[in-house]
Amino acid sequence: MGESIYAFCFRINGAGGDVCVILKPCRRGRLRYLKTVQAGTPALPIFGKMKILFVTPVIPTQTDGRRPYNYLKYLSKRHDVRLITMKLPEQTEDDAQHIREMGVPTTTIDIIPFRSCMKSVIGLLRGDPLRVSWCRYEEMRTAIRQALNQDHFDIAHFDRMRMGQFAQGIPCPTLIDFTDSLVMYFQRTLRHRQKFFEWCIDRWELATIPRFERNVLPFFDAAIVCSLIDADVFHRYHPEYEFEVIANGVDLQQFSPKSHPAGHAPRCVITGTLFYFPNIDSIRFYRESILPDIRRRFPWIETDVIGTRPIREMQNLDGRDGIHILSDVPRMEDHLYQDDIYLCPLRVAAGIRNKILEAMAAGMPIITTRLGTEGLELKHEKEVLFAETGREFAEQIEQLIQTPELGRQLGKNARAYVEERHRFDVLGAKLENLYERLITRSKSS
Repeated sequence: MGESIYAFCFRINGAGGDVCVILKPCRRGRLRYLKTVQAGTPALPIFGKMKILFVTPVIPTQTDGRRPYNYLKYLSKRHDVRLITMKLPEQTEDDAQHIREMGVPTTTIDIIPFRSCMKSVIGLLRGDPLRVSWCRYEEMRTAIRQALNQDHFDIAHFDRMRMGQFAQGIPCPTLIDFTDSLVMYFQRTLRHRQKFFEWCIDRWELATIPRFERNVLPFFDAAIVCSLIDADVFHRYHPEYEFEVIANGVDLQQFSPKSHPAGHAPRCVITGTLFYFPNIDSIRFYRESILPDIRRRFPWIETDVIGTRPIREMQNLDGRDGIHILSDVPRMEDHLYQDDIYLCPLRVAAGIRNKILEAMAAGMPIITTRLGTEGLELKHEKEVLFAETGREFAEQIEQLIQTPELGRQLGKNARAYVEERHRFDVLGAKLENLYERLITRSKSS
């Protein structure tokens, strides 16, 4: 790890707020001035450059694993990061190459579906969650061990519960990012599953996950989640452990407000991974309970459903009732306009929705269930409009079409909210600070 760097913060009248002076030790006990930064500007962490081992269940991209992707994007500019990751069959070497181009050496372990199915069958006999057994590859354990033998790491960061199985015996401080509560997620999915087999899988996961969490938590020096609501659920099941909250963030330069050319009719926009049950369920709800009412009021209205890897049911909606399925778009931000209407009719969820943060950063007026904004302190008719039933959604959509100035004000307020609370760089700095605390604790013990 690099030399220590000290930060001293001052409030100077007339200087436009707090400033932070960065100093570095030099010979004879003196401190050398490096630079001064405005408060809120990410500065070098106190410890300087860290060596970080990052372990994920999928190659982090803007569609698969957005939270670790954002962390890597931030950390790689300031630290030496090495990624060991599993690679989904749908992912390509281009995904891994994109991470390498950030300056992050990346080792990938291919997930082979047939092999993972066999491991899941064995996992049933062991009483493990299926998502854990699916990823139980000895090659992953070997890659982590080889990395530790080749280099000294200051901290190891494991993304998601299922990666916890590989954390035993790590010689440096360790952290696990659960992100959200799977227990809460499966408690909610059970009420909406339409297929008995899928209901059985969710029931098994709900029964086995708390025990697995309890088994892996002793491997870690810290655990983080994305909201206080998720932390409360974890505390209920594991009261002897602390869970730090680091919210999801959004890149405010990547997602910024823009408008269609004059005369463009507003459209409804829904985004999300189109193989993920909560998004599938929300689109079913939209088509069956919201869209018919909207089309009666506004026959011209069109809906763009934008996401990755749509299942056949989603593909079959393309061209029906003004619905357009836009799959695997290269850049989500190119499709979010502040004069369209963003819809989030979620009935199943856990954690903080990245897609909501992206729509807010893009300055879009948003209509959502309260569950869709869980973990966020948003107010009705200030940053968003809330709706729960099909009729309520239709009425709110009609209101935005007839009063576009309301939509513009909602979008402006939503953008201001994420600028204040979900800045990508500020949350990255919060993760750095947690790393530093863990390293300091390790050294002192």
